[in-house]
Amino acid sequence: MPAHGATEGEPDVMRSARSALAAAAVMVAVTGGAAGCSSGDEGGKQGDEGPAKLGAIPTPTADTDEPLPLDAYLPTKEQEDSIQRAKSVLISSCMKKFGFSYPAEPVPDPLLAMIRSGGEGALAFRSESDAAMYGYHAKPQGGEGQPESGAGVPTGGDPAVMELVLTGKSQEKTRPSGGTVAGQDVPEGGCAGEAEARLAKGAPAPETEGGQELPEGAPKQSLGAAAGNGPVNVVLELRGKAADLVTKDKRFVEMIDSWKACMKTAGFPVGSLSAAAENPKWSQSETATQEEKNTAVADMRCRLQVNYLGIDRSLDSAYQQRMIEENGEVLDSVRSNTEARVKNAAALIGQG
Repeated sequence: MPAHGATEGEPDVMRSARSALAAAAVMVAVTGGAAGCSSGDEGGKQGDEGPAKLGAIPTPTADTDEPLPLDAYLPTKEQEDSIQRAKSVLISSCMKKFGFSYPAEPVPDPLLAMIRSGGEGALAFRSESDAAMYGYHAKPQGGEGQPESGAGVPTGGDPAVMELVLTGKSQEKTRPSGGTVAGQDVPEGGCAGEAEARLAKGAPAPETEGGQELPEGAPKQSLGAAAGNGPVNVVLELRGKAADLVTKDKRFVEMIDSWKACMKTAGFPVGSLSAAAENPKWSQSETATQEEKNTAVADMRCRLQVNYLGIDRSLDSAYQQRMIEENGEVLDSVRSNTEARVKNAAALIGQG
């Protein structure tokens, strides 16, 4: 789950979808925002429909890669691989007509790659042993899932001209976008735009009803505008709206207050998760200092003490489910769009 932070004094949301679940969750509930016993009572009023109703809240000891409700509307890795493979083949064929070489290896969608990576940013939950070794710095990762060197990069000519043919846009003020190269018209949107158009042919474009509000602090665009930028953006906007409701929920706010008290007792008085994890001092060193490591260890211990993971995930799941109920039609369109693109990808590769 991608990280979502807040400024000093505000609640934070931290997620890391690719961490393994270290222990079985014990089904309990929360009193006063900290791990304890209750029936998961509703928090303060949230939005027009009030706070989300929760059942028993688990107490995991590590983040989980279990999908959240809205993840069901994102392309699967298999679907995305099929689409990107076809896209690379189409771009390669198009670029070849202009005398340029473009590798046909699939290039992972950067947005989906970020989501699947688990968003291992500074706010991510980590084991106490990792916190003691790396602090808030990123844990070294292997190259799995990374595009091959040179993937998605054209070769064989003037970089500016290749960029024009690839994207349809010129980076040089003296050269207009579009036009002709090697005696041939550059497709609208370049070879990449042409490939995208062929893959999207017949695929429903997700649209939303007017009047839907975005969470405070979200990008200044409507869900409808996001739909024009791609179905994945529609899902991400709804995920963001759910996350915003989480941070305003009384149960989450009380839990963060308990976390602050825990950190103060441990000798680290900070106002928010981001204040602890994104301290400017940490970025001054390539590796974690002892101070950073000590802060991170206290942070992880306090998150576990107040059941941060259990409360955050339970609320996020509940509010995402609300987003699905309120936006079922557009989300069905998102799913249909992906299925149509996968079908087109298979057909286009077959033609090749």
